[in-house]
Amino acid sequence: MDFRGRVLEHLGEYKRTVLGVAESGKWRGKCYSHILPETMMTLNLIEGYRGELWEFLRHRRIKLHGRFHHLNSSQAVCFNFFYPMLAEGVTGLLLDVLQCGSEVFDGGEFEYVSPLDKTNFDFRIRQKSGGRIFIEVKYTEDKFGGAEDDDVYRDRYNGTYKPHLAGKIRDGVDPYQALIAHYQLLRNIAHVDLSRNDRLILLYPKDNLKVVREIDHVMNRIVSPALHDRIKPLTWESVLQDLKREIGRRSDPSDRLPDRFVNHYKEFERKYFSPARSA
Repeated sequence: MDFRGRVLEHLGEYKRTVLGVAESGKWRGKCYSHILPETMMTLNLIEGYRGELWEFLRHRRIKLHGRFHHLNSSQAVCFNFFYPMLAEGVTGLLLDVLQCGSEVFDGGEFEYVSPLDKTNFDFRIRQKSGGRIFIEVKYTEDKFGGAEDDDVYRDRYNGTYKPHLAGKIRDGVDPYQALIAHYQLLRNIAHVDLSRNDRLILLYPKDNLKVVREIDHVMNRIVSPALHDRIKPLTWESVLQDLKREIGRRSDPSDRLPDRFVNHYKEFERKYFSPARSA
């Protein structure tokens, strides 16, 4: 069974045994065991922060994706991972596990919409230095997504992306064709402003091999090496390992994190990255 199949099987079991939901949810008229009934979609938020996170999303009017009631929703993964860091004010810890510890946090936003082209980023961090950290979250998606080679996208390239990709693509690579083949990734990379100390972080599971191969191809065949220190591919597993290590180091009572925070990330790992799935 491939990665996606293992995940969906695990999440179906998680829905039944942990969330106590036997009813299958629907997508396009069909029932699936890993999908919640839409009336129960709040259960896709992990219990410890569920109520306040749901109110936060409503208060900020953050638009939920159409598949938010799917337990493999990458939007839910994003909310579940980043919100407790904001709620507990441990943004320095967040930057540490994202390997951006030299930066100073100055705010974070879910579903940030770029004024450049209306691109939605899963999460954006503002830095005190004026730089930005754009974060793209993947879970079971098997690719970042391409675009059609037509007049619409050629005009979009010439009018928007061409100047923002200048100097970021390897010699001998056609920037337009690279954009068409890897539209989402190159569109994200176009936002990285070198003069502002911007960064792009790609978060993905180590066993999602299709996404791993696409990132490797873009980094090693398309993106200029001069940009490599501004684009950081990170596996979820490595981030969670670093988070557990940082939590374990906080032995001083005055520096300890709340129990619900610690328990939340144990449940996050159990839900999304259970060792039982990697057989």
